[in-house]
Amino acid sequence: MELPGAGQSVQLQPYSLDAEEMNTCTFFWPPRETSPNWRGHWSTKARAVKKYRRDCWLIALGAKLAVDWEGYIHVHMAFLPPNNRVRDKDNLQASAKALLDGLADALGVNDSRFFVYSTIGMCRKGGAVAVALSRGV
Repeated sequence: MELPGAGQSVQLQPYSLDAEEMNTCTFFWPPRETSPNWRGHWSTKARAVKKYRRDCWLIALGAKLAVDWEGYIHVHMAFLPPNNRVRDKDNLQASAKALLDGLADALGVNDSRFFVYSTIGMCRKGGAVAVALSRGV
């Protein structure tokens, strides 16, 4: 039995009513101190998280991201790592918590409205996190 679409290239579409409702932005790769597995002094971690949150807030403001609807906000995160090291998607999302907080600050919304999807993409020098926002259903 052959699956529908077998042998064909499939383009995944984000959950959005149309492409014009998409807001996109690219953020810096999270600092290693934001990882839940990082074992260092708590004040070093707090300083790194605070700086990364503020940097993400500034980037989101500069990108003029806007949400003009009520309800859920679908946040599509594509992690573009700086090297080929094997990474755990759950830890990547946890490392990006400050990114989501900075994004929520810039949008002026509560981050409880976020419904987050994440993927791990191809390597990119320095690493990055590409984020696309769309209307939730």
